[in-house]
Amino acid sequence: MLPELTALLKLQPAHAWARRERALLLSELGEHERATSEAEEAVAHAPQQASSQRVLSCVRLAAGLREAARAPAQRALELWADGSGGVTDLLTLAGSLSEQLELLRWSWQRVSERSLGGDGVLEWRAYAAGLLPADELREPRLISRNFVVARHSF
Repeated sequence: MLPELTALLKLQPAHAWARRERALLLSELGEHERATSEAEEAVAHAPQQASSQRVLSCVRLAAGLREAARAPAQRALELWADGSGGVTDLLTLAGSLSEQLELLRWSWQRVSERSLGGDGVLEWRAYAAGLLPADELREPRLISRNFVVARHSF
């Protein structure tokens, strides 16, 4: 697959999907520097695509750059609150419980404002259930229009 992606990028250097896929393959091969460079190129060509931001976060994390992975993970969640795994990607970057709680509250603000279909809210709630007491999950300050809709799908 790597040769095919390389050939595609020779024809279309700005092809963000091919850059993201190439970055992920390079990361799996342990070529972290090249993977990070490729993911940064994907972001440069498609900065408003959450998938570009998420791939950059993933390859940075795989390279052991936990702190550097946080900003693109946050940006991805801002761009697409209903993206599958976006909340989990971000929250797994936290090093301590207090940092997890900080990111949990930050992510709730983004998800409750931007979630359209409720998937981001459901993912947030599933992650939060392992960290927050049940009564805090039910507090009105944490419940948005989407949360009420999403809650009925359980």
